[in-house]
Amino acid sequence: MDPNLIKALICIVFTLLAYTLAVMTISKEKKLKSLCLLLLWLAFCGSAAGAGLLKLAIGEGSGFVYGLRGFCTITAIVLLFVHAIWATALITIPDEKSTRIFLRDSKLVWKIWIVFFALGIGLSFV
Repeated sequence: MDPNLIKALICIVFTLLAYTLAVMTISKEKKLKSLCLLLLWLAFCGSAAGAGLLKLAIGEGSGFVYGLRGFCTITAIVLLFVHAIWATALITIPDEKSTRIFLRDSKLVWKIWIVFFALGIGLSFV
């Protein structure tokens, strides 16, 4: 098995665990903690690294499947980035109304992310 594929899978599983733990902790505690912020940023880094390594492992690909996989992967990474930036802004400059919206919508963002995450992974093996 290609070493880049193994590294990519480790990064991808790490991303899934870190992001899920961050969002579920935020949802359960009804509070944004510094640890959750760290997990969001680590998930973003893991996703970007995993996507790059996966691209190296499986090659460029061609046609519709590659384009759709690329779209799903980029969308998942952008969602992670936006979520991490949003959390960073709220920790840096606390705002009660924005924090309530963040707490309410974090699980929704995670659900949208998980769809694109799963599609991106699934299409990598087609």
